Amino acid sequence: MRNIRLEMTKGSNTLELQGELYEAPIRPDDEPVRAVKRVRRDVAAGYRVDPGSYSFRFDVSTGSGKYTLEAFQGDADVSFASGSFDTADGRTLVQFKFTVI
Repeated sequence: MRNIRLEMTKGSNTLELQGELYEAPIRPDDEPVRAVKRVRRDVAAGYRVDPGSYSFRFDVSTGSGKYTLEAFQGDADVSFASGSFDTADGRTLVQFKFTVI
């Protein structure tokens, strides 16, 4: 098992994401492997997972604009995955995909 955290490293302080962690690829009937978490500039989502491919599927609940999500392992300062997003491209069922080694 690995400890990971998802952080919003760029974006407005008004942005808030709510999502669940799934094994990737997500199929229509899949259940999340981890429950709903909120992510903001000052609130990271922490998970304990096995190595594998994952997708954090989320909705933007407040705020707008461009933002970046990054995945970190343990207490590392360097991310192992990063994704840039914009609410203009969508606010619901957005996916941030990453692989935990």
